Amino acid sequence: MPPITEILSESEIIIAMAEPQTLRNSVISTISELCSLGFSGIVISINEPWSILNKALDKKGTDTSDIFFIDCITITAVGQKKDENNCIYINSPGQLTNIGIALTKAMVAMKDKENLFMMIDSVNTMFVYNDSAQIIRFLHMFANKARLNSAKGIMYSVKNAVDPVISAQLATFADETVNLDADVEKS
Repeated sequence: MPPITEILSESEIIIAMAEPQTLRNSVISTISELCSLGFSGIVISINEPWSILNKALDKKGTDTSDIFFIDCITITAVGQKKDENNCIYINSPGQLTNIGIALTKAMVAMKDKENLFMMIDSVNTMFVYNDSAQIIRFLHMFANKARLNSAKGIMYSVKNAVDPVISAQLATFADETVNLDADVEKS
C-alpha cells in the first residue's frame, strides 16, 4: 500500500482503517510525515490527550508548531484545563457542537496556512459518546469543511469497529477508504 501522503495527493478526504494495535502509530506517523512535507494541520484528538500525542510526535522529532489540537479527552480524564495557543480543550467527546465550534476557531487560526490537513484520530471512539446519526452529521460537516477550505481530511477508525451500514454511509463522504493493513479500496 502506498503511504497515506501519496494517497492524499490524489484524494481530498480519506477514511483510514487500521487494526487496533496499529491505529495510534499510524496516526502519529501520518502527522509526522505530513509535517515533514510542509503541511499545517488540525488534529481532533478523541482517543488520547494532546499532551501525550504531542510527546510522541516530539519523540519522533516532529515540529508541531504548525499543528492545532482539539483535545476532547483531557478534561474528561483530569478535570478543567485552560486552552493553550495551539490547543482547545473540549469537556467531552460527546459535545459535537463544541467540537465543531472549536474546529471553526482552529480554521480561523490556520487561515493563512498553505497545505492544510484536518484529522480525526478515532471515529470509532466517537460512538462511545454519541449516537450514530449525530456522528454521521458531524463527519459530513467535517468532510465538507475540509473540502471548502481546500484541506486534506483524514478520518481514522479501527477496522471493523463500526457497523457496516454506518461504515458504508461514512464512505460516501470520502474519496477513498484506505485499509492500512492491506490494499487501497476506492469508495
